Amino acid sequence: MDPRRRLRFVPVGRTRGCNFRCEFCAVHSQFGRIRWASPERSFEQVRDLWRQGHRIFFYTDDNFAQDRRGTLRLLRLIIRWRERSGRRPRFIIQARAEVGRDLELLGLMRRAGVTSICIGLESPIDEDLRAMRKGQSAAAMEAAVANIQRLGFYIHGMFIFGYPRADTSPPGASLTVRQRADRYLDFIRRTRLDTIQVMKPVPLPGTDLSRRLSEAGRIYPLDQVGWDKYDGNWVVFEPDAGTSAVALQEEATRIMRRFYQARNIIKWVYIAPISPVDAGYYTVRKALELWRAYRRERRALRAGASRAAHLRAAVRHIAADSLRAGWQAVKRRWRNTVWLTGAVFVLRAWRESFRRENFRELLARCHSRRVFGT
Repeated sequence: MDPRRRLRFVPVGRTRGCNFRCEFCAVHSQFGRIRWASPERSFEQVRDLWRQGHRIFFYTDDNFAQDRRGTLRLLRLIIRWRERSGRRPRFIIQARAEVGRDLELLGLMRRAGVTSICIGLESPIDEDLRAMRKGQSAAAMEAAVANIQRLGFYIHGMFIFGYPRADTSPPGASLTVRQRADRYLDFIRRTRLDTIQVMKPVPLPGTDLSRRLSEAGRIYPLDQVGWDKYDGNWVVFEPDAGTSAVALQEEATRIMRRFYQARNIIKWVYIAPISPVDAGYYTVRKALELWRAYRRERRALRAGASRAAHLRAAVRHIAADSLRAGWQAVKRRWRNTVWLTGAVFVLRAWRESFRRENFRELLARCHSRRVFGT
């Protein structure tokens, strides 16, 4: 068997670097400002991989839309190829939440076969976002997510929990670690994200976050918490005053456990009988939405043949789009149930690994003794 065929999601990339300066991110310090291969070169790479038998592609660009002009060109090349050849590649991309404001780009992404968008939402707390230098607000992110969902994309929300505040944080801005976790849970519920990941801040070498925490003596020494813990799943630094490392570790896990609850497994009992109801509901809802839009347009048309032709075209359009909406709703429910069920067991295995390593006790010792790196 060709080992390449074992990859379900094949990585491809067009850009390196980033023009944003998020405090925690190593991309800018490692790769500098953004630069890119031509859209034509990236398209050829996808087409060649398709010929090798690959069907799903993961764009590793940290911000797929940062070179907007080139991205639009790439998407149009893929769309033309799809329409002429009948090929149906699927794409997963990473982007900032601002992509939700670019309806032209989203429309082309949809037509090109982009199905899932991984968004670095980081935090629903504006004070955290300012400390990260993220350059966006929680309200703006929520609105952007809603726009993306309306077009039918799956959204994987990527969060960082327990971000260490800068010394310049305004008085009274601090929340307890439990309150911060509850803010995350509320945001996740409101935005109806399909899947999530909640990581801890990682002071990667070369980042501004690493320098800030190192100068404050807050990074745990490597002989206590080694490099193998720098993957985002473990607390590796002393949290803000009033928060214990153990509490930060456990609250981040609580967010994940609340989202990936064991009761998701029970959904398999009723998902089959409820699917036809779901399909009917979303089909009718979409049909009514499109019919209202058609009636608004119809008033602007003159009576006659053009109006009748417009009606026939509208009926075909409404029927096709409504049925598609019903199918997508059922597909989303099944797809998310599969992912959520699998995540229950993954999370359980991770928690067991956490217990075996006695990491809770190690954090408690580091926190109580305030043993920091130099």
